[in-house]
Amino acid sequence: MGRIAEEEGPLLLAALICERVLQEKDGGISVIRLIDQITVGVAVRGIPPMSSTEVAQAVVVAPFACSILLVFKGGRLGSQHVAQVIGHSPDGPPREFDPAPFVVGSLVEGVPPGQNVVMQLQLVLQKEGVYWFEVRLDGRRITATPLRVAFASSPNQTGDDK
Repeated sequence: MGRIAEEEGPLLLAALICERVLQEKDGGISVIRLIDQITVGVAVRGIPPMSSTEVAQAVVVAPFACSILLVFKGGRLGSQHVAQVIGHSPDGPPREFDPAPFVVGSLVEGVPPGQNVVMQLQLVLQKEGVYWFEVRLDGRRITATPLRVAFASSPNQTGDDK
């Protein structure tokens, strides 16, 4: 497997959507709150209560910030690459996030090289459904990971402050 990882790499070990990633000085990482589905609370004052279907059909703009962790292993030590994420909403156009150039490295001699790439994603969630995040390495799609979004209406939509 060593020759495969060196010749074909870097290979994707993980693509995780999460709340945030802590990066330690020694190179270790901690992934905080993995996310594969979210329910966005929609609070609308002054209108009658709505069902979840009516909320989904209303014009809703929900900002959402998260991180995506891409873990690469293998490849030639010192080789340069570019990771990119392209978001696909349930029915909208694709959105390209800023590319993340990286260099394959290793902190420990004799350990297969690799690189952790953390990208911050600022999203505007306007539709319920599955949002796909396509991961590209050097322009080539290598995987995609989903995020399911549901809208939930607020229990107090009548405008009453009781």
